[in-house]
Amino acid sequence: MHDFPTAEIVIAGDFNKLPETSVVAATGFTEIVRQPTRRADVLDQMYVSDLLMFDAIRVVKSVVKSNHLAVMAFTERGRVIPANQTI
Repeated sequence: MHDFPTAEIVIAGDFNKLPETSVVAATGFTEIVRQPTRRADVLDQMYVSDLLMFDAIRVVKSVVKSNHLAVMAFTERGRVIPANQTI
């Protein structure tokens, strides 16, 4: 962030027992997943440096065998970023 202050950064994954407050305190990023991803818990999370980076977040059934749902982030331009993809 120091070298590229305008970069849009996403941290995503299964945070399981890591409290949201720890990630937010360390990064200043905003958590954007609001729906449960495993039973009643939001374990699979996405933190963003820019709250306006994505227009929609969807939690859907995973296409791979998993007891977690999949998180997908969409932009206005129709670009889809699966939470398990590195770009």
